[in-house]
Amino acid sequence: ILEPDVVVELIGERPGLVTAKSMSCYMCWRPRHSTVESDRSVISNIHDGGTPAAEAGASAAAFAKRIFDNQASGTKLSAK
Repeated sequence: ILEPDVVVELIGERPGLVTAKSMSCYMCWRPRHSTVESDRSVISNIHDGGTPAAEAGASAAAFAKRIFDNQASGTKLSAK
């Protein structure tokens, strides 16, 4: 319904894993039903022992701008 240009989604890890307090940030340019895994970009291991939340937030904001500016994400962004 909304058809956003850039989606930023934060997903927490499942309980019971070694880094259960970890989360990942998935970003995508114009996601649709036909979007596949390689269309997404990700920042993972956001936790106290990995990438600190404040650093990951700054990285995600900069990455979202890069996605918007290039109108691409995932492997399509890597190719630019």
